[in-house]
Amino acid sequence: MLNLTFSVLAEQYQFEKNDNYILIETDFEFISINKTNSNNYFMECSDLIRFISNDFEEDEYQRSDHNIHAVYFLPSHKQKELIKHINQEEIIDELEVYYTLEMKESFRVSYSIRREVVNIPHRDRSSCSTSFYGVDEEVGLDALIKTAEELLKLNAMKDFEIAVGTIFGEMGLLEKGHKIKTENPQSKHYNFWKFCERKTGKSFFDIGKSFKMISREEVSL
Repeated sequence: MLNLTFSVLAEQYQFEKNDNYILIETDFEFISINKTNSNNYFMECSDLIRFISNDFEEDEYQRSDHNIHAVYFLPSHKQKELIKHINQEEIIDELEVYYTLEMKESFRVSYSIRREVVNIPHRDRSSCSTSFYGVDEEVGLDALIKTAEELLKLNAMKDFEIAVGTIFGEMGLLEKGHKIKTENPQSKHYNFWKFCERKTGKSFFDIGKSFKMISREEVSL
């Protein structure tokens, strides 16, 4: 894991800060992060688990190894919003890059939705994050898969697939939760906020290139 100091982060990305908070900028909003416990925050982490939703059609949004489509890594509130507008066959500007070419050619463009700049308080930060899970020790792929299976059962998550991979530095900010989710190895939940592409040159498509889908055969071993 690559830990950080918030002062370096603020300087590198020109994020606003005061004595208690830093205001990070994502692709969608500004989020206040409390700086008092920096030990829970990281810029990089390997062996992360991401649960891949089947809400998107695989023939439109690929799920191949190290080329998993960006939509599977969007924050949950933006995933839900995209699915809603796809079902309504309308395109909104903020998420236009995530529509397929066929959708762009046939869907109507919605001009009624305009986004204001939103500041999310620290207490609501999780609602605008992408969820991952990680383990507190170095383990092999088999142990990581078994942990993912336990988490799926624990959270009663049906029709989700498993992907594992790495969030590299300069992509965004990870926050490790306190609560232990599973034992042997111990796993915890992570919030992730991707920094805005304008500051990093990195997109959710880049995240998909650093994750690998786990096949049903691997899961059943």
